[in-house]
Amino acid sequence: MRLTNEELAGIRAACAEVLPATGWSLYLFGSRVNDSLRGGDIDLLIVTESPESKSAVLARRTSLLVTLKERIGDQRIDLVVGDQVAMLEDAFLKSVFQTAILLQHARSEFSTPSLTAK
Repeated sequence: MRLTNEELAGIRAACAEVLPATGWSLYLFGSRVNDSLRGGDIDLLIVTESPESKSAVLARRTSLLVTLKERIGDQRIDLVVGDQVAMLEDAFLKSVFQTAILLQHARSEFSTPSLTAK
């Protein structure tokens, strides 16, 4: 994974500050998961437990992007949001999830993860 400890801490802190307390998980995907590559933007995937938690995350998307840039500097950041149903049905989400790396959990105490990633 090609994120510095400072970038990783900043990403986690920004998500904890802006997003709801529970109902989502954060993954890194794309070129930054491959240590042999160089450069590239930071591709983040937020998987929510339900359509309702997806709506809550989407409502905070702009605020999250601003906070991420404040924490880790002005970098290219792609932010994709999907709920667990979309993760099973959407071809793009299914493909990126195959190599995604979990960065942070904010799941409710009653949920059981139905998806697995690297």
